[in-house]
Amino acid sequence: MRLPRDNSLPLRQTLHAQPMPTVIELFLQVVDASPDAVAICSDKEKYTYRDLECWTRDIAVHLRSCGIKSGDVVGIVGTGSKSVAAFLGALRSGCVVLPLDPSTSEGKQKELLQIAEATAKITSIDKKNLDIEFIDATAGKSTLNYYPGQSEEIENNISGIDTAQGKDPAYIIFTSGSTGSPKGILGLHMGLSHFTIWQRDTFGIGLGDRVGQLANWSFEVLLREIFTPLISGATVCLPDDQVLNAENVFRFSRRHHLTVLHVVPSLVRHWLGRKNIDHRIPTTRITFFAGEPLHSELITSWRSKVAASTIVNLYGPTETTLAKFHYV
Repeated sequence: MRLPRDNSLPLRQTLHAQPMPTVIELFLQVVDASPDAVAICSDKEKYTYRDLECWTRDIAVHLRSCGIKSGDVVGIVGTGSKSVAAFLGALRSGCVVLPLDPSTSEGKQKELLQIAEATAKITSIDKKNLDIEFIDATAGKSTLNYYPGQSEEIENNISGIDTAQGKDPAYIIFTSGSTGSPKGILGLHMGLSHFTIWQRDTFGIGLGDRVGQLANWSFEVLLREIFTPLISGATVCLPDDQVLNAENVFRFSRRHHLTVLHVVPSLVRHWLGRKNIDHRIPTTRITFFAGEPLHSELITSWRSKVAASTIVNLYGPTETTLAKFHYV
């Protein structure tokens, strides 16, 4: 189907109308307006926007104190709330983030870190620490001992954080493209802000919305699952299960009353093909499909088995920052 021209996201008009705030600035605006709203949660954890601001500020300061500079590339292995906080904290410190999925082998992670010329890799090592491993073996490791709500606020020299501008790089996502070899796509802050603002405003995402973080951390979908809710006052809901099979996905979605989902057609087809499980997610009001062709029979099946939600089909290569076209 050929999309109408007006379904192209209004990038040029938006960017030239006024300076584009970064996702950090937008997040801090939510902190000021709704500090007690829940920012991220799982079955075992829950953190408010105030908690997350303190947590990410400490991470940003710690990265700076370790000698990591603005513009340095930092890999972050996705392992729940700590990784979300580390992503935000690294951006606040001016770093460029390379998301890494925990299912990716150590060898492959090392290859991607080398291609990206990363300075360090951040991993979660337990419930109270973040482990920062420097790529230069002579620099060793550094551990940040901090857990929001369980430690006193510490005084730090916080100069140099929250200074990123729209033209500055924010993240690297790797795609094999047509060659089969890893190809790093460098995304700017203004591109990330442009999409997340558009998604928030176009679909009315805000306080009370609950967005599932289901995507593999190596895929760009992760960016809209995390940052659209965090600039909107919504809640990012994180599964505790490392492997989300069909039954776990629907149980998790019902348990957390998800209102917004991002999915891939082939994965949805697999989920819906599973027999003898409850597919219903009655709270879901918007479902964003992307990454593959979307056919009418799958839409009909989703609406009849899962939720009578608004269906949005997004299209755009990684190079265009998350999506370029949409069809409702």
